[in-house]
Amino acid sequence: MGFLAFFLSPGATAKKNQITGEIKFEGVTYVEKKAGVWVDGQYLGFLKELKGKRKIVLLPGEHQIIVRRAGYDDFAKTIVIEPGQGQTVRVVMYKTRGVPPQDESAKLKFSVKPRRAAVFLDDKFMGRRAILAVP
Repeated sequence: MGFLAFFLSPGATAKKNQITGEIKFEGVTYVEKKAGVWVDGQYLGFLKELKGKRKIVLLPGEHQIIVRRAGYDDFAKTIVIEPGQGQTVRVVMYKTRGVPPQDESAKLKFSVKPRRAAVFLDDKFMGRRAILAVP
């Protein structure tokens, strides 16, 4: 599976390039817009950031999209990019079920470099903040 994502300058578009294809993300609510996006295992940023100067252009072929947010089930989708074609992925996220509510919680404080590094706890994406509330 070939992976290539790059951010184009304002004047450049994927339509001019008949080799790559552009992928756009559509998030309905604040939950989706503030979720982290991974393409082929590489973190690219928050869903709401991946447009304009930071739009995503991929090589043709099959790509795995995963969108994560703490407290929500992962959104996963496999897409196929065709040369010179764009695609929009509509992301819908659902609250994680089966986790019993707890009266007690803890705060974990991290000093992470780079500052926007993804934080995982027990293989679950917790976010990008230096202080996380953990149930």
